[in-house]
Amino acid sequence: MLIEYAYIYEPQLIDPNLRNMAIKDLAFQTYLGLQDFFDPTEALKLSKPYDTLILPHTWTESLSGRGAPSQDVFALQTALTYENLYPPYNKTKNDCPRSGVMGSCTKASLQLFQNKYGIIGENGFAGLNTINELNALY
Repeated sequence: MLIEYAYIYEPQLIDPNLRNMAIKDLAFQTYLGLQDFFDPTEALKLSKPYDTLILPHTWTESLSGRGAPSQDVFALQTALTYENLYPPYNKTKNDCPRSGVMGSCTKASLQLFQNKYGIIGENGFAGLNTINELNALY
């Protein structure tokens, strides 16, 4: 049996707190994959409501895209992935890894999310209306 540990070396996960959060989640993903192979019924129970440890998440402040990588942005990227909006159209996960950084991929996906839910005036910035919608959903 082969278990992939390559995510331990992900270069975008340089912030220690974010790295810890991401590695726990990626290890959980590996565990779910093994459970799915050996006992799909148990894997299904473990993965509800999401097959991640990142969600649910509570966002408490706006996300402007300034500053160091953050757990809130990483959770935003995860939520946008569940919305099938991240990475944005015509981009790949190689182009746009979940990194906790509010870069161009995250902003483009966030604009798609805002369009989907009728959020006006925040244009790729996670302001109060976006945060409220994210908290209601996730």
